[in-house]
Amino acid sequence: MAKKFLFALIFLGLVLALGAQTVEVHKLPQIGAPGKSGDKCPSIAVNGRGDIMIPFRNRDLLMMYYFVKKSTGAVTQTQIPGCKDKDILITSVVATADDNFHALWAVVKGGIGIFYTDFDIATEKWSAPIELSDVISEDAHLRVNPVNDDISMCTVLRAQGRKDIVVKFRKSGQTNWSDEINLSGMPTGRSATNPYSQFDEQGDLHVVWKEDRGEDDLIIRVALLKRGTDGDYTLVDKQWATADETGWHFLPSVAITGTKGLITFFWKQEAGYFQLSYERSGDKLVFDQKNIAKIVEGPTSPNYWFHSRAIAHGDEVMFAYMDLKHKLQLRRYKDGTWLDSQPITLGDMEVNKFPFNLWADPNTGLYATWYIEADNGDGHSYYAFYDYPKPTIRPPVNVTYVKAMERSLFHGFFLYAVKWENNPDNIDKNITVVTFNIYRRVRGSGDTWLRVGSVAGTIFSYGDANGITASSDFEYAVTAVNEKGIESRIQDEGALVTANRDHDETKDSQR
Repeated sequence: MAKKFLFALIFLGLVLALGAQTVEVHKLPQIGAPGKSGDKCPSIAVNGRGDIMIPFRNRDLLMMYYFVKKSTGAVTQTQIPGCKDKDILITSVVATADDNFHALWAVVKGGIGIFYTDFDIATEKWSAPIELSDVISEDAHLRVNPVNDDISMCTVLRAQGRKDIVVKFRKSGQTNWSDEINLSGMPTGRSATNPYSQFDEQGDLHVVWKEDRGEDDLIIRVALLKRGTDGDYTLVDKQWATADETGWHFLPSVAITGTKGLITFFWKQEAGYFQLSYERSGDKLVFDQKNIAKIVEGPTSPNYWFHSRAIAHGDEVMFAYMDLKHKLQLRRYKDGTWLDSQPITLGDMEVNKFPFNLWADPNTGLYATWYIEADNGDGHSYYAFYDYPKPTIRPPVNVTYVKAMERSLFHGFFLYAVKWENNPDNIDKNITVVTFNIYRRVRGSGDTWLRVGSVAGTIFSYGDANGITASSDFEYAVTAVNEKGIESRIQDEGALVTANRDHDETKDSQR
């Protein structure tokens, strides 16, 4: 009886917790007179201040943006300057740590490819668009590296009778983009399409896509691109994800939490959404194709009514999909388990035939945006906000270390004195730091960090003397841990160390 009562209390608590979450749906105001085109291809991003940015294509085929300023509630909806009359196929937008927005759009008219621009939050103005590709591009999207604010652009390029998955990178604080990294290398007459990507907590990019391996054999591939100590990215692993389960596998997505990844896709022959979990082990992606499992039933026609997306949100994966009635549903996944017995409805209307986009903000919730076409060919864009915050804890700032010789009455010994400051973002969001963890590795090695100590959240220094000799050459990182045991990420080297001196400081102590 006591166990039944306890279970009832737990169940009631879960119901109340889920019931406290809300979904708000907003309709974007129409641009121009109604017609058979609609305001299509919306994408969405939210910055750290809570400002919302939605770029989209209007009825005149122009690149527009809808901007909601959180602090004032002011709304701006107008054309992005420099966007000419083009047949815009898709848009993408991200927000960086400086709260600025970055957007791109792919166009197909006249064989022109991708255009990129950024939005300065201080002036609320867009920069002049630049062309990133001069060949036809499809399925282009941006991602932000959570470690260092690098931006990646992943797309499909048509060239010489084939379609290839390519990635470009724009390092944080720079304006130039890297050369293209070709992930698929398709032969003439074959194609790779539907790319989707996400950075992991180490700052490396995971990419999935659909690859044409022959008639009735459209399967998923997955790749890992690693950021080196020079800041450049290199392809370190590429594997077939669904080669043992051939068929028509469409619209894959990938989400990473910690070292665990989840690939999702639609399998046409099985009429459902499927998943394949994997883990990152060093520079390898480890999975068993026999573990492919159906998530939920899905519609089979017309095309794109089986659209789905996965995105990491804190320590969970949020998976949005179109159900059998073509409505947008949401489920949550954590540590190999689906948490919701009933999905969460993001929009009580049919989301027909067009893809949608997601953005997860750790301190507010999940955002989704989509386009709905009416029977007469007219249409409208919407966005939804799911109030499900996953507060994050940020790593310390101003981390410094110095190698010093300490002397006691009897002998001298070397140590590294490490210092840091709490991240102001933790203070602003009332996030309590319970513990700081200190890590080290051989300087410049790029090896895995080894934890060498921990101190209370009220202490901001640490002396590491364990195994330190005159020839020791280490670098250090510090993470923060909150009261729930959630640990912040480790910043990359460029943002990590603000000072470093070797063998130039001596401290005397009476021990």
